[in-house]
Amino acid sequence: MKLVTLSILRAASEYDIDFLYQAIDRLPLIPGVLELVGIGYTGWFVYKNLIYKPDREALVETIKGTYKDIIGSS
Repeated sequence: MKLVTLSILRAASEYDIDFLYQAIDRLPLIPGVLELVGIGYTGWFVYKNLIYKPDREALVETIKGTYKDIIGSS
């Protein structure tokens, strides 16, 4: 019974999310603004983490540490 209820709730939430996405996409300014925000964030991330060698090394160590925390040492 729980599986049926969860399946119905999932289908309803997917419908709601799709409706929300379409509503935002129809607004003339929002998609362009969101794309601009994405480009800006990407530029900031590259500047902050990838341009200089010590920053790249720190990012790699952070990724390796997070991977080790999630997966465990292998």
